Amino acid sequence: VGSEMCIRDRYVVHILPFFHNIPVENRLRHLEYIRDDLLRKSGEYNEEQNRLINALKKLSFVPHHDGSFKQASNFFSPFNELMTVMINDPSQFPPEPFSSWNWKYFMTLVGMKTEITKDLFLEFASCLQSQGCHSIPLSEEIKKKSRCLVRHLFQLQDLHTAEFLKRVSEIKFIAPHEMDPFYCNICPQPNDATNQLIPFKGSVRSKYLVTTWTQHRILPSWTDTCSRDASIGLSDLGVQKPTPKISLTHIETCLLYT
Repeated sequence: VGSEMCIRDRYVVHILPFFHNIPVENRLRHLEYIRDDLLRKSGEYNEEQNRLINALKKLSFVPHHDGSFKQASNFFSPFNELMTVMINDPSQFPPEPFSSWNWKYFMTLVGMKTEITKDLFLEFASCLQSQGCHSIPLSEEIKKKSRCLVRHLFQLQDLHTAEFLKRVSEIKFIAPHEMDPFYCNICPQPNDATNQLIPFKGSVRSKYLVTTWTQHRILPSWTDTCSRDASIGLSDLGVQKPTPKISLTHIETCLLYT
């Protein structure tokens, strides 16, 4: 143990600050030694190990496609489903071997981005909203992203503050219910020419389709499945329950259209 402590300090003081001088072909051997010996998986690291971890967080050791080397914190986790679905640029993820399971724990330990924060989720939703402006009809990729975002929205309880829910409810990132032509032939739905996606706010659940389709955009049925057993409900996101007045207006609209 004493010799390992000495070696850890040697890495922190003498080797890692000059890591860029080590031939590229030899760097991985050092990192594997640190991973497998000096920083073996542990519930709690001692002071020397924490110093080594902090030094590794500042170390640019991950090769980037532009030929440079980046810190682990510059990359998103390839093991996070939402990140892999929402991020199309492969250079945002670490390359092999650092994207393999053998490196997952180490890369997370030294700063790779693994957490879906409120800001990151809002960024993902806003990005999808922008894509919805240009995809007519909606592509299967956008539908997949929409479903994945909604599912994670209900699963990630740390996101569920009142301010966050208000902001996310207004972003158009949900692929709407696919209407049967039978209803559209009777009377069309409200249409947003600027975007094919819809927000939670002001929309209604698909079970109310028959009595409201001319007055509200309709959420897909899978939003009910995603929200089941969640700590928040669809009403927390501004989803409407049709009133008798809305249903009456809907009937009048259908009659006028025919």
